[in-house]
Amino acid sequence: MGSGRVLIPLLESGLTVDGVDYSPQMLASCRHRCEERGLRPELYESNLQELSLPHKYEAIIVAGGSFLLIEKRLSVPKRCDCSLYSDTSDAL
Repeated sequence: MGSGRVLIPLLESGLTVDGVDYSPQMLASCRHRCEERGLRPELYESNLQELSLPHKYEAIIVAGGSFLLIEKRLSVPKRCDCSLYSDTSDAL
């Protein structure tokens, strides 16, 4: 999610969007940029290996560069598959 570069335009277009980032500093940056625009997304602090969100989603966007920041990349695909399909199963 980072600073909200992708999240903010989606929110401004009227979509309901949540954001996830491992970095408290990036969450604070995104929250600040959203507040400046009157946007109030739900933001969560988590890494991809332990991702567990309280909602089901119609779509999940992960910026490609995010995977480059993960130290143990081989542990991610299985977890992402589980999260993706379990979180979107009702929407499909």
